[in-house]
Amino acid sequence: MAEAEQYRIEGSDEYLEGFEELPAGHQRRVKRFVDQHLRHAPSMPISGMKALRGQHRGLYQFMVSMRHGTRLLYRIDEEQKVVRLEYCGSHPSWSPTRARGNVRNL
Repeated sequence: MAEAEQYRIEGSDEYLEGFEELPAGHQRRVKRFVDQHLRHAPSMPISGMKALRGQHRGLYQFMVSMRHGTRLLYRIDEEQKVVRLEYCGSHPSWSPTRARGNVRNL
C-alpha cells in the first residue's frame, strides 16, 4: 500500500516568534503535533484540536497547554496540501490589522 502524501508545513513570522518564546516542553508538544498529525491528516479531529467559527472560520486551534492558555493556530489548504502555521502563544489579539508576516517552509 502506498504511503499517503504528506502536507507541506509553512510558518509565518508571527508563528516563529511565538514558538521561540515557548518553554522547551511546549515547543516539543508543538513539534510532535506538527510531525505526527499536521503532516499527515491535519483536518482529522483529535483531542485538543478544533475548527474555529464565525469571523475566524478557516482557522484551526490546537491547545498546547490548557493551564497556560498556549495555543497553535493554523490554516489548511487541502488543494495544495499545505498547512500554514499562523500563530503560537497565549490567546492572540484578534485585531483586523494583525500583521501576517512572511512565510517560511518548515
